Amino acid sequence: MGVKIAFGTDMLFDPAAAAKQGKMVTKLKNWFTPYEALKMVTSDNAELLMMSGPRHPYQEGPLGVIAEGAYADLILVDGNPLENLDLVGDAEASSDLYHEGRRHTQKYHRMTFCCRRLAQNACSSVRPARYAGNIVIHPPNNTMKAKYLMFKTSTFAGSISLMVLVSAVSAQDSSDTDLSQLSNADVSRSAPLASNGAAPHEKSADEIAKELSNPNSPLASLLFKQTYTSFGGSLPGASDQSSNVTLFQPVFPFPMGDTGTVNLFVRPALAYVWQQPVFNSVTGNFENESGWADIGYDVALGKSYDNGLILVGGIQGTIPTNSDVSGGQWRLGPEFAVFKIGERGFIGANPSHQWDIGGDNYQYSNTGLELFAGVYLPNAWTISTDSKWSYDWVNDQATLPINLTVRKVVKFGNLPVSFQAGVDYYAKSNDAFGQDWAINFSVSPVVPNFIYNAISR
Repeated sequence: MGVKIAFGTDMLFDPAAAAKQGKMVTKLKNWFTPYEALKMVTSDNAELLMMSGPRHPYQEGPLGVIAEGAYADLILVDGNPLENLDLVGDAEASSDLYHEGRRHTQKYHRMTFCCRRLAQNACSSVRPARYAGNIVIHPPNNTMKAKYLMFKTSTFAGSISLMVLVSAVSAQDSSDTDLSQLSNADVSRSAPLASNGAAPHEKSADEIAKELSNPNSPLASLLFKQTYTSFGGSLPGASDQSSNVTLFQPVFPFPMGDTGTVNLFVRPALAYVWQQPVFNSVTGNFENESGWADIGYDVALGKSYDNGLILVGGIQGTIPTNSDVSGGQWRLGPEFAVFKIGERGFIGANPSHQWDIGGDNYQYSNTGLELFAGVYLPNAWTISTDSKWSYDWVNDQATLPINLTVRKVVKFGNLPVSFQAGVDYYAKSNDAFGQDWAINFSVSPVVPNFIYNAISR
């Protein structure tokens, strides 16, 4: 049977000695993992203090947790204490201090987080409802990124120093950049190009298979996609976690002229998260969240040239749904795609970027780079790669999946339908909790562009 251990020192009334308590915590790494040590000096110490009943001075809310109504004075740390416990003992690593909701700035400006009692001062960079104990998996941000906060609560007139670590780690969909962006429009897929003026039902499956790789098309399609992602990392039980996401993206272009070479796109995407792992450090277990992911969209203009070159440029954004898996932010940024289609295959790249422009008060700056290439095979088969890389500038975190996709086009009477399956291996993701493998399946019928037809009448 395990025995709970609390942390304490006899550095009581000497300010100079008390400042060294962090150094004492770092010595715990000789016997404990960083996670175990941080939990010991935060929630375990708080649990011990709460056992004193009415004699302790913190009766208005719980201690040692991040939750509505809980006490929390905050210290932001520039680094990841789950990987480097020495940050706790380094005063220079602590940047901004929040005491009773008031900011005392040192040098760190990545986040603002003010809370004394979260139910009253709900002005946090991570929404209070998302907290689950000390360590929080918050899915607002692109790629597997982490924000680290140190919470310090004084007890017994300063005799015990409690620190609560919060690691805000986003979990992402494997085939898109993350939960907040998994619904963003994918410029690498669209309806087929009417390059020879024929309607889709008049073309062969092989012709449509080639045209489905074109990101600039005047015809419409519907995408239904299911993605399963497995995770790994240093957090306890990380390798046993998985997510499951359903994505729907309609594509109804607006041809700018009769040739089909210039098209305007307004592409929304809706995603429902059936299962999203969230780590609860109080219990030491993962819990699952579900809900509607943030709505991604793009507004872009595409141009096709006779030599097979295709250029697409525009803006992409994110609309928050404020669900349990929402990032809680409005985001916006540019996108651009350059594409080359030949007789045997295609190749292209799609760089993009998004910043936060409103909503929850934390910084977001993420660059995406989608790299795709494919080869056309007989009988309407296509084999391709569509790797969606991303880099989180706020948290210095790269996510680098390697993708392999197989597609088959089948005509059911006059209805062309694309069936696609893909697998992603994550060569790089967050070390504490990041994607490992993912598989996805999608069905995409080519449908009449009834929206454009209704408008153009």
